Amino acid sequence: MNPTAMVIATLIVMPALGLAAWVWFAMARVEEELRSFNGFEGMHFEIGPQAPDHSEGAT
Repeated sequence: MNPTAMVIATLIVMPALGLAAWVWFAMARVEEELRSFNGFEGMHFEIGPQAPDHSEGAT
């Protein structure tokens, strides 16, 4: 294989490998953030007479 073909192949392969690595790390970070929600059921709102009285934050 001549040097010109190797340079062209390198110019194509290196950005592709960089993009693949970036996607891999981004997906790993997103997966880690989603795992932090494991067991989270959402906000619980209690409205009415059964709600506990927390007047320290009320205005």
